[in-house]
Amino acid sequence: MHQRRRWTAVPVVVALLAVSTVTQVGIATAGSGSAPELRLIRSTPRIVARRSPSGRVFLDPKVFLTATGADFEIEVSRPDYDTPVSAVQRLPGGSTVTLPADVLEAWFGFKRFYRVTVSDQEGDVRFDRLLPFCPNTWQKVRVGPDGPSQPIFPDYCSWNPFSLGMVYGIEQDWAASLSSDWYRGISMRLPKGRYAVDVSIDGRFSDMFDVEPSNASASLSLVVKERHRHHHHVPAQRSRPGLGTRRPTPGVPADRAPDPSTLPDLVPLPSWGIGVRRTRGGEFLSFGANIWIKGNGPMVVEGFRREGEPVMDAFQFFYRDGAPVGRAPVGELAFDPRHGHEHWHFKQFAGYQLLAADRKTVVVSTKESFCLVPTDAIDLTLPEAEWRPGQVGLFSACGGRDDLWIREVLPVGWGDTYYQYLPGQSFDVTDLPNGTYFIKVIANPGGRLYEAARGNNASLRKVILRGKPGHRRVEVPPWHGIDTEGSIAFRALRRVRG
Repeated sequence: MHQRRRWTAVPVVVALLAVSTVTQVGIATAGSGSAPELRLIRSTPRIVARRSPSGRVFLDPKVFLTATGADFEIEVSRPDYDTPVSAVQRLPGGSTVTLPADVLEAWFGFKRFYRVTVSDQEGDVRFDRLLPFCPNTWQKVRVGPDGPSQPIFPDYCSWNPFSLGMVYGIEQDWAASLSSDWYRGISMRLPKGRYAVDVSIDGRFSDMFDVEPSNASASLSLVVKERHRHHHHVPAQRSRPGLGTRRPTPGVPADRAPDPSTLPDLVPLPSWGIGVRRTRGGEFLSFGANIWIKGNGPMVVEGFRREGEPVMDAFQFFYRDGAPVGRAPVGELAFDPRHGHEHWHFKQFAGYQLLAADRKTVVVSTKESFCLVPTDAIDLTLPEAEWRPGQVGLFSACGGRDDLWIREVLPVGWGDTYYQYLPGQSFDVTDLPNGTYFIKVIANPGGRLYEAARGNNASLRKVILRGKPGHRRVEVPPWHGIDTEGSIAFRALRRVRG
């Protein structure tokens, strides 16, 4: 069993707003070659929120940031892990503007970008907070006819501490919700009643992006009511896309010596999310691991079922300019019927070992099968990177029991994170002495997959076991100054609370 993070694929807050519901008053069009014009717009002048049993109100002001005249595009990157992250705004015509280094909240978007103020009918301020903003969001709406028909920028801001490059953006004539980040939702304690809500872009950012004062704010009224306790909501069941009878395009030739320019470069990141779990069976070192695709092409594995067997023959497909140009057999996919799995696993992707201080292997993880999904954006500034993997028709499918064919994909720039916490998959350290160890993550351990390079197929993360038996703990030194076990990695998970 494994636990994987699926924040990229499951929006917890979904707002589907028709274009006609968005209030637009006098939106100007920027001149050719100029920066986009940014503006706050609201979808409604009045919102209703209900108090939770604890008295908290979760607020979505229904206010959007829109870009007209051009795309609003920010590139965030670092050339290596020893260089600070920098951000530039890309303008029409290819010019760039370097932004101050402190505008970013790690990889989570802009820091302290907009202010929300809630006042009661007496004029007393009940909530006043500067909040972060990620332009990449599931909650995008089209607000004019001149932009692209579909979003082109990623739909979330990266959070992986080992990210190297990310692109933030709002397409021309599209708008992004300010409060779309479910893990940073706005909440406060308010009694029933009526309130005034004022939303405004912080002055630093309105000056930076030349936002007109009249475009930098929006106001609306808020009515807080008690939650109806007699209603019981049963969420609708989502069906999996019907992939069972599809077949890939015929005619892709067999090729056991593919062009290197079509091959993916599998790179394992250092382990993180590391801790000691205690069970009746002993003490286990749990960890997270991610292998990402640095280039040149995507990692595409397709499985074709053997008739009457829970096994698929796996083939790696090689792509050029978005089209398959070759294929080669690379092993098997097996169906895992256990509860919590119930999908197809690819067996040749990764391996995990715990090494002693002398780099000798002391424990081997039994985790050997994977369902490839692009969970983490690692470097979307690569020329071949796919910004929105859900729209390319090559999105991963773990499949179901009766499927005849599946396709599993990691696009360039993306990685797949797995957390190993179960005995056998995590490392049994019950009888290991305290001291220094290394978690080794290996890409393509059996060498069955075709890669652009194999000299970067292993990563090591130093860990130090301490404490008494039954009460062990682990220390994880920063890696190139990146403290993955501190507040950096999980700061965005804390909700904004009044």
